[in-house]
Formats: sequence, C-alpha cells, structure tokens
Amino acid sequence: MTNFPVQSLPEGPLDVVGDVHGECAALDRLLARMGYVDGVHPDGRHLVFVGDLVDRGPDSVGVLERVMRWVEAGSAFCVLGNHELNLLLDLEKSGNMWWYGVDEGWEGHGASGRYSSVLATADLRQRAMAFFRSLPLVLERPDVRIVHAAWSADAIAQLSEMGSAAELRAFHEAQVGMLKSEKKADMAFQAEKSQFETLKTVVGKAAPPLLPRHGYWAETEQRQPHKLLTSGIERALRADESPFPAGGKWRMARRYRWWEDYDGDVAVIMGHYWRIWDQENPPHGKEDRGDFHKDHRTRWLGARGNVYCVDFSAGIRFQARSGFGELAQSRLAALRWDDGPARLVTDLDADEIPIDAPGRADSRSAQLT
Repeated sequence: MTNFPVQSLPEGPLDVVGDVHGECAALDRLLARMGYVDGVHPDGRHLVFVGDLVDRGPDSVGVLERVMRWVEAGSAFCVLGNHELNLLLDLEKSGNMWWYGVDEGWEGHGASGRYSSVLATADLRQRAMAFFRSLPLVLERPDVRIVHAAWSADAIAQLSEMGSAAELRAFHEAQVGMLKSEKKADMAFQAEKSQFETLKTVVGKAAPPLLPRHGYWAETEQRQPHKLLTSGIERALRADESPFPAGGKWRMARRYRWWEDYDGDVAVIMGHYWRIWDQENPPHGKEDRGDFHKDHRTRWLGARGNVYCVDFSAGIRFQARSGFGELAQSRLAALRWDDGPARLVTDLDADEIPIDAPGRADSRSAQLT
C-alpha cells in the first residue's frame, strides 16, 4: 500500500460499486446478487467503492457501518468522494444534515409519504471521521485506476507530501484563504460582483449576461487538487456560450469531459456524474442526457476507450420517493472487473450486462458536437 493520496489495490477480480448515497437497501440487494455475504465473496473477489457512500438516501449510517467494517477487514476498498470530503471539511450541505443530527425530511407526494434519514450519533461521527481520514483519493494497480470524479497526475503530485486525508482540512482552508484574497484584488471580478450581487435563479427573471471573471474563478477554484479529483474539472464558458441554470444558480462555467483527452494506458473507473440509465427515454428536462448524452452504458469512454463511469444515479431515489424523480432512471450498479470483458450488474435488473474490454476502437465515446 502506497502513501496518500494513492493506495494500492490487491490482485484478482474486483467489483467496483457506484455512488451509494445512503441507499442501504439497494446496496444489500446488489451485493446479494453478486454473491457477497457480509462483504465477503466465496471466490475471493474484492469490493471497491468509488466514494459518495453518504447523503441524500435514508440510511447513510447503515451504509457506513457496513463499508467501514468491510474495509477494516480487508475485503473492501474505498476512495473519498466529494460528499465524504464535505464531512471531512465540516461543510454543511443540502443532503448531509443527517451527519449533524438534523432530519431535513421531504414532504413527498409519492406512495411512501414523508421521507427521513437515520441520524448520526456522536459515536458514529467519531468512528466515521477516523475512517474518512484513512481513505485515499485514488486506488490503483497496473491494470486499473479508481477515482471518484477525475484522474489527474498533476493533482495527485500536488498532494503527494501529505501523510493522510487528515491533512486535507488545513490544506483546504489555506487554499480558500489564498483564493479569497486573489479574488478580492481582482477589480474586474469585483465590478461584475457589484453589478450582479446574486446569481440565484429566480422564476421569471432574465438570465444575466456572460460574466467572464466569474467563469475564470469558477474554473480556478475547481483546479484545487482535492476538489478536482473528487468533483471533476470545470472550464469557463466561452464568449459564444450563455450562462445556464444549475443548482439554483446561474453558472458561468461547465463541467469539462476530461476523459475525452485521457491518453493513459491504464483503465479508469469513476463515479460522480449521475448517468441516465435509459438513454432512449430520458426524463423530462433531461433531453440532453447530461454528461453522457451520447454514451451508452455498455461503452467505455474517452479518446482511447478506457474510462468508465459506474454512477447510475442511485442518488435520485430520495426525490423519487417524494414524487419528484423517476426511479426507472436510477440504478445502483457495480462493474465486475476481470481479465477481458467486464460485466455490469445492478440492484434492479435480473441479468448482468456484458461490457466490452477497454481500449476497443468501437467502444470510444462520441465526441461532443
């Protein structure tokens, strides 16, 4: 096992599980389908979690209790996702108040009615924090790399002197302080900010014009190495692009499909990006099909056809329970990694789905148009 931020994976077959997001029942179903009993497989396979174990779903506590036990026993491995990173950095976010002992709740219109979460106890928080501090940002071996959102050798190198994830909070606070000072000295940014004090989206209110310095800083802040690996890469909007609403705000930068430029020989498996399961019938408002609107679930991505995203939106189930989402688009999936072609298994489907071996020319993702 190497030092933070990279740790080593064992030899042998792996089952790489996508973002669980507190869906403990789905995790139990998925692992039972794959033949695991309390995290152990009779054929010696190992579980690998791509991060985002927690938040949104009803039982982040149950998921943590299981995965922490399995990692401690050596039958499973896990990288930090952006949701675990938020807890490490003590950042309160929508969906993670269960950690702070607060039930956010959802007054739903679906069959299940009110939705709530199992709340963390002081004991769980102490044990989970020690667990998060022990995790890497990357897991790898000669044939595969596991990262939550984006592979970047440069970002890994910037964090290579750290002894563990326990040092990330101080690093993050120093980065935030430095960027805050630089933004304050940026007169062009301050001029944009004074003219548009809030960029919150409001129904009926026109979109703001493109604000180049806001885009520049959104891109720059996302280049912080711990954020890049766990949340991906963003690029400022070009002059011919328009601001767009997302997460209640007008955005001046958009996600960058880093895998289109990945030229490494080693396959990368990631989570994070909320793939749509049924691309032929995207949900209302998602007709563009998101970051993978041209990429079928059986295809490897990228310039060399060797990047795969295993996140199929288990995190939307909290919305579906409240009548605001489509459960049909949601899967908790695992990519079964063996020599040669892989297989995709989910918690809701009866059959495993064959996935071609990475590197095949006909498995390359389509370029954006």
